[in-house]
Amino acid sequence: MDTKTVHYFSLLSESRDLKEVSVLTGDSVEVICSALDALQTELECTLLRHTEDIVSLTDHGEHFLRCAHVIDASLQDFFSYIRTEPTRAPVSISLHACSGLLTPLFTSLKETYKTIDLSISQSNTENQCDFSIVTEETAPTEPNEMVLLKEPLCLAVNKKHAFGVRKSVDLSELANESFIIQKRTNPLRKITEKNCLNAGFTPKIIMETDNNMAYSKLISANCAVSIIPAITNQFIFDECCSLIEIKNPNIYRYLVLKWEKGRDLNDACITIRDFLSSYFENLPAMQKKVFIHTFGQFDVYVDDAPVYFSNKKSKEFLALLIDRQGGTVTMEQTIDCLWESEPYDEKIKRRYRSVIMALRATLKKYAIENMVTFQRAGAHVNKNTVLCDLFEFINGSPAYVSSFMGDYMLNYSWGEITLPLLIRLSSTMD
Repeated sequence: MDTKTVHYFSLLSESRDLKEVSVLTGDSVEVICSALDALQTELECTLLRHTEDIVSLTDHGEHFLRCAHVIDASLQDFFSYIRTEPTRAPVSISLHACSGLLTPLFTSLKETYKTIDLSISQSNTENQCDFSIVTEETAPTEPNEMVLLKEPLCLAVNKKHAFGVRKSVDLSELANESFIIQKRTNPLRKITEKNCLNAGFTPKIIMETDNNMAYSKLISANCAVSIIPAITNQFIFDECCSLIEIKNPNIYRYLVLKWEKGRDLNDACITIRDFLSSYFENLPAMQKKVFIHTFGQFDVYVDDAPVYFSNKKSKEFLALLIDRQGGTVTMEQTIDCLWESEPYDEKIKRRYRSVIMALRATLKKYAIENMVTFQRAGAHVNKNTVLCDLFEFINGSPAYVSSFMGDYMLNYSWGEITLPLLIRLSSTMD
């Protein structure tokens, strides 16, 4: 999967017209169709239906569109910066592991270095790129290889599974489980099977795939368990899944950065190498458990401890993002809610930007930056990174349906707009 194909898909989902996308991108309809066909083959599902030149999305396509919007918006925001630079040093990376970090990698680089033109490919072109990031079973010893991360593998299960409430499991306890597992060409598959055999069993495989969407859906449906990287893959699962530590033995994979043997790296490549080393060194070991309380007063808890907001408006802004349930909230919409009686002028825009900075600082302080995506068009909450009573209530989770007592976002007057909808929804669930 490459970034240009994701851009094709995003444009096509809006226009539904291949010829229009061709005009917008300057690429032929044949080139666009070929790229999208390759994308569907890679994802192992049908995303698009064609009727002459008119295109519609399948259910899988609608699901992938949400992912594509996040990726494409971040990349386009990134490209809008780099295209204004007069001179830029190109660096290319072939990414064969940790694809779930593609968007935050681009975003973090954009904010740190504006004179380097980084391109990332997920195709098998590592020999044509400056660097490649791969999975290895053991730590490398060659001078042109560097460990980015020694990453534990963990068990991914549905919370309703017998192991869902456990803090850890022995590998041998998984002998009777059904597995979703990586394809044979994926080094993670070899690591998993080797350790299972050493624990005395051969995993019972019901599906082989490298598609993160398939992992998320099957485990969310409690159809299987999986052994996955504990750090870089933790964000692909929703709130109904648990990541459990595996013991006896502990299993690891090495994320390794490689470059051409004997090559002298230029300054831009050295900068990127050091950036990647620091980036992976500072990844949170495991995702923080974030709980959002909206029924009554709005509050946020990280690992069961309340979050303190030094700026009250930044807390209200986060509440507004939660209220919109993952939808993008623009600057204009935010100002209408947070400063409804104030004139829309440069002064209020500066206050809005101060609120953004304060919220980002708070999220960084509690190591939950992935909870919100900030873009030029606005911001949105990443629903799969939090447990929220509002989200669970709307999904019909019995525990949260019964916890709604008719109070919502009492801190903020704009919460009264959503409250009648929740009350009506509650009456249909009784």
